Amino acid sequence: MAIKKKAVVLGVGAEKGLGAAASRRFAKEGYHVLVVGRTAAKIEKVVDSIRAANGSATAVTVDGTREAEVISLWDKAMADDADGAPTDLAVFNRKEKAGADGLLNIAAIADSYWYLHTQHRSAWTHEIDPRSYKEPF
Repeated sequence: MAIKKKAVVLGVGAEKGLGAAASRRFAKEGYHVLVVGRTAAKIEKVVDSIRAANGSATAVTVDGTREAEVISLWDKAMADDADGAPTDLAVFNRKEKAGADGLLNIAAIADSYWYLHTQHRSAWTHEIDPRSYKEPF
């Protein structure tokens, strides 16, 4: 039914965090983004910023410890509805504290996620391994 693609970004917190950056990046590419987090006020700010940039998004407040809420989220994500086709992209955000030079740039991470999702099929990989400048190899 629906033509627009749909993405789910889980674990969105602060408006300047990785989840928010990934949400904005996917919306910029034409996805309807389900912005998912525990705090309604925080995810609404992300949705507002997406809509302000002419993107499409819905805030979905979910407590991941409540099975019924998680099931409801995935029912919405996989629906072929007015928001878009069933989800073909899901991102879960994990936060690590590694010091100022140890953190990756969130916009660069969102770009890496996008690249992984849209890579050319003739040179395809299952993964990327973004690392900070500070990390010892």
